[in-house]
Amino acid sequence: MLKITGLRSSNPQDYYLEVIARGAEEYYLRRPEHAGVWIGAGSSQLGLDGAVAPDDLRAILDQRHPITGEKLPARQIRRVGFDLTLSAPKSVSLLWALGDAEQSTAALSAHRAAVHSTVEYLEANACQVRRGGRDGYGLRAETAHGLIGAAFTHFTSRAADPQVHTHLVIAN
Repeated sequence: MLKITGLRSSNPQDYYLEVIARGAEEYYLRRPEHAGVWIGAGSSQLGLDGAVAPDDLRAILDQRHPITGEKLPARQIRRVGFDLTLSAPKSVSLLWALGDAEQSTAALSAHRAAVHSTVEYLEANACQVRRGGRDGYGLRAETAHGLIGAAFTHFTSRAADPQVHTHLVIAN
């Protein structure tokens, strides 16, 4: 299941860095913490790979290059990004939580493969930018060069039930 939420807060990255990456709910299940990882061709073009460093995510959502600090080309925007939450079916989450080590690994691998396929699909079919015009006149959509985002995988719901899901924090 996919749920899309716009990020409007002045510091939306703090939720992902503090709550999800640190795994506040994971305390109840005694599961290890999981850092976010960079996803998307746009992230690679900026030299972002591997684990998400908090300062890099803050820079991206502030429309700055994470290495040079210079402002990235962008229009004035109302939303700094989007949270695309991809949730595995409950049966997959239960298999991850209650299965043996092999079943748990297989369930998590299937979820991660689905997340990877979703990112590829979005980059090929939905990754666009708007150029030109003002106030909606003369705008045109152009294919973008890839998503800039961070993936945070989480394993429980807020009610501490098994719920494997990944937050894709995509910069606007």
